Amino acid sequence: MFEGSCSQPTDDAAGASCGIFGGGGGAADLGAMTLDDFLEKLDLLEYKGAFETAGVSDVSSLARLTDADLDSFNLRKLEKRKLLHHLAKARGNTDATLGALSCAT
Repeated sequence: MFEGSCSQPTDDAAGASCGIFGGGGGAADLGAMTLDDFLEKLDLLEYKGAFETAGVSDVSSLARLTDADLDSFNLRKLEKRKLLHHLAKARGNTDATLGALSCAT
């Protein structure tokens, strides 16, 4: 679903590495990538201008947008879910809504 963004664990002790940041995620990962790079990896670069016009200048500020905030950018449903999924992974969250999204291909 997220084109090469997930890898399955090799044993029961290891968790799947999911997300464009690689590794386990975490708040520090949010600043590790530019907004351009982040949107390009998710194939959402078309929204860069709209985000910047709204004052979103980096991935950290993008991550602070709420679900309702994202509605104003007219993202298609699956694009919005993909964005929320990867932002949650970067923050290390396991939001119940996003829990339904699977890393499995």
